[in-house]
Amino acid sequence: MSNHYFRNTRVLITGATGGIGQALALELAQRGAQVIAAGRNHAKLQQLAECSQHDQHPIQTCVFDVTDFKQTLAAAQKIHQLLGGIDMVILNAAVMYQGSFDTLTVDQCQEMVNTNYLSLLYGVKAFVPLLEHSAIPHLVGMSSILSYLYTPENFVYSSTKAAGSHFLFGLAHELKNKNISLSVISPGRINTGMSKKSTLANVPAMDLNKAIKSILIGLEKRKSEIILPYSQCLAVKLYAKLPCTIRRKLDIVSYSLLSTLKRTQV
Repeated sequence: MSNHYFRNTRVLITGATGGIGQALALELAQRGAQVIAAGRNHAKLQQLAECSQHDQHPIQTCVFDVTDFKQTLAAAQKIHQLLGGIDMVILNAAVMYQGSFDTLTVDQCQEMVNTNYLSLLYGVKAFVPLLEHSAIPHLVGMSSILSYLYTPENFVYSSTKAAGSHFLFGLAHELKNKNISLSVISPGRINTGMSKKSTLANVPAMDLNKAIKSILIGLEKRKSEIILPYSQCLAVKLYAKLPCTIRRKLDIVSYSLLSTLKRTQV
């Protein structure tokens, strides 16, 4: 991977106040990119910007709610004023609530739909017009390994991620006609705050720094899908190809094991 590939590239990252988004912002800034980190938490964004104040291009911030289309449009205008355009947009914002459908609230389900799916539509509508004026346009969407399957207590989250993936891959043809590259990142369990809360906590987590390096290698190659860790993603894709009857039997077993595990932890 070239150390110069991202130098002076104008990059917007949503959901940059933690996890993969925050780590990507810091790494890209260190590699000379002009990064705008976006999120709803002003204080966390300021802390992030302070961490990069000695980089060639210190991280700039933009506070807006990705689930609000008017705010997203206003953010696009602000970014155009700050940088004169954008070369790469990483739509990374996500939220996950876990539990049976009986225990999840309608508000929690709505927030997952708004953040994991609708915000992608809003982001594409607002930022693709800016990408069209770039010489090296690249749209990046954050999905999940769970977009390929549903698991006990995660299936509502999984369905929102699957919807986001279908939207992005369906959009690929239109973007190609505009000479805009598309990459969809489908991470498995990465060592972030979100993964630590997961019901899949017994699955080994990939080191965050290694994950960021793998993602950046994939982005430099402009891969259509970046999956990591590869072993987890391969297992999930194989599982998704099993006949439905077999998958349902395995789901019953996994749900029983999860219920037993939760009882023993009480």
